[in-house]
Amino acid sequence: MNGFRTAPKIETDTVSRATLPAWDEWTTSGAWASTDNRTLPLSPGLLGDVLWLIRDPDVDTARLIRFISRDQSMAARVLRMANVAAYAPMIEVTSITQAVVRLGTESVRRALLAVCFASWAQPAGSQTGHVKAQVAHGVVTGTLARHVAVAAGVDADEAFAQGLLHDIGKLVMLRLRAEYVRKGGVLPSVSELGRVEEERHAEVGAMAMQLWGLPLILREPIRWHHDPLSAPTYPRAAAIIYIANTLSHRYEDEGGERTLELAADPAMIGLGLTETWLARTDARAIKLLENADGLVVNC
Repeated sequence: MNGFRTAPKIETDTVSRATLPAWDEWTTSGAWASTDNRTLPLSPGLLGDVLWLIRDPDVDTARLIRFISRDQSMAARVLRMANVAAYAPMIEVTSITQAVVRLGTESVRRALLAVCFASWAQPAGSQTGHVKAQVAHGVVTGTLARHVAVAAGVDADEAFAQGLLHDIGKLVMLRLRAEYVRKGGVLPSVSELGRVEEERHAEVGAMAMQLWGLPLILREPIRWHHDPLSAPTYPRAAAIIYIANTLSHRYEDEGGERTLELAADPAMIGLGLTETWLARTDARAIKLLENADGLVVNC
């Protein structure tokens, strides 16, 4: 199995305390990704491993069982998922082998990715409401991306991964703030932090994934999920994440109107998705959100 892979070096100058640039420049220039910055806690860990695993179409039950067994927390979560009422167990599942057989390899791969993403996003001492909300939004967007991908004839599991991680730049920036202060930087106001996060999170997320050595097919849709037509290599994948994210915000906002105006969006048209498909998706929204909730609970 492919494990963590070494990324090509991102060429940046070592930034000294005396010459540290402003927060927005430091964040978006990639100065934080300097190879000399050994203290930055941005290793993907198991998340990096599972991102390679789920991209292997030939992954079998034995490999999944070995992977899950590497980590006690991950194994416990998979066992819990296999025992929930949604899967109507006749007999309690007590082994990883039973869990993988009951859930099926596709469901297990999605569950593993969601669990590893949540574990990376919420390290010890960081169980904040904001982070949990970001994880939940990622799972919902991944679930919707998979739904869109099926209709567009695109790899559904890959779309789930892209959707799940589309806002990972926001979580990366949370970690970067602590590092920036440690280096002597002075953070701007809350409103300025929010502005930079909103404007640059896609860029920073793709930068982090390049640092992790992840393939372009995962990085590029995340980089361009707000502007899919600008994606140079994978515009269809970026369009799927854009649509999934748009639907996610619509469905997560209980007061939001479920209008059909998205049907005229160039991203929808480019994927061959119609107003009829969108209306049917709106009608299935509750079920789709329930599917996502099942993953969130087990994160």
